[in-house]
Amino acid sequence: MWLDAILAYLHYTAIFLLFAFMVVEAMMMRGATFALQRAGARIAETNAAAPTARAAAQARHASILEASARCAQAQPDFATALESAAPATRSRGVEQFGAWAGAQARDGEVGACERLVAGK
Repeated sequence: MWLDAILAYLHYTAIFLLFAFMVVEAMMMRGATFALQRAGARIAETNAAAPTARAAAQARHASILEASARCAQAQPDFATALESAAPATRSRGVEQFGAWAGAQARDGEVGACERLVAGK
């Protein structure tokens, strides 16, 4: 009876850990925001048992930061357009911001950024 309880507990723990690792992997690879992907990469780095796995997680984190920086550079300057004295410029800024917000709502931050960077 005790052996059955211990084995059941170990089985439950193994399933829980497997699920946790799968969630972290999904966060790192498919997160809709850069913050979620960075969090997944940091968790994978912290939990890595082997140095090669830790190095791979660090490389993934660096690539996420690089993609985030590319997105920030490619993003249109909404502040200047929205604060312009010219009505046509403000109108164009509102349209650009609406398109950017719609793309993020549709594709997520990462997907919208990838499309923006690919288009430039």
